[in-house]
Amino acid sequence: THALQGISGNNSISKSVQPQRFVAAGQSRETCDGSRLRRAPPYSIFALIYDKAMSEAVLPSLIDAFDHSRKKHDVSTDSIADIGCGTGRFLKYLTRFGGRLTAVDNSPAMLRLARRRLTGANVTVLRDRMQDFELPNRVDTLTCTFDTINYLLTPDDVGRTFAAFARAIKPGGRLLFDFIPQGAAATATEGRQYIRIGKILSEWRIQIDPEGRGSVVTILMRHAGEDNAPVYVERHRQCWHAPDDVRAALAHAGFGLMDWRPAEPGGTMGWVHVVARRRAEVAT
Repeated sequence: THALQGISGNNSISKSVQPQRFVAAGQSRETCDGSRLRRAPPYSIFALIYDKAMSEAVLPSLIDAFDHSRKKHDVSTDSIADIGCGTGRFLKYLTRFGGRLTAVDNSPAMLRLARRRLTGANVTVLRDRMQDFELPNRVDTLTCTFDTINYLLTPDDVGRTFAAFARAIKPGGRLLFDFIPQGAAATATEGRQYIRIGKILSEWRIQIDPEGRGSVVTILMRHAGEDNAPVYVERHRQCWHAPDDVRAALAHAGFGLMDWRPAEPGGTMGWVHVVARRRAEVAT
């Protein structure tokens, strides 16, 4: 869902790209020229257009949700870790509070952009997986925004990640995250967009499970103006977790639920913002 929302909500993107740009003469629009096709890890090439395609449209909602929870639930900004930090746009917002910040992501390309954006800020940048990351010091608050939880594809991954969150947060500290729950956009099964951002042409093929259990977004990208340029392909998979499973995993990891509400003002429960408190004693 947010793949489509991010694209449609950003007025700086041209949608004039035609699907024929991505196929060899005489081929079906469903297939790419195999001689030019290059598989790429998620966010390795997409990082170049991520901010324009996605984060600029959604960032205001993330900031609004954080600010509301910060005031309502006494969220400390003295030390914050942002897990799945991406290009660092949300962390850039957090720098205004003057606390000690830690950025964690597993994509080298996204971290390069984050380091550039956060130059001069009081931020420690770490490359690690959210299932088993370790911080040099515990933090008062941990954030995990923009559906990052949905990239955990199994219940075991969710449990391990929440346990890692608990180890990273001081007793009594806060966890804030958002996710797409099971059943979101269950009536839609697929979508497609052809867009241009700067010199990058891209085609987005979006498949949604009919029962709302997840999505697969395949993104094809190449440099504009070069007909023989390689076409890079990234596949992004999400699991939309059942709310009861998320609540149970939080409780098992030692968190007490404080808030569970739409992530956007006036929005639906198809995108949920969660606030939880780390209990004083948890199994690590």
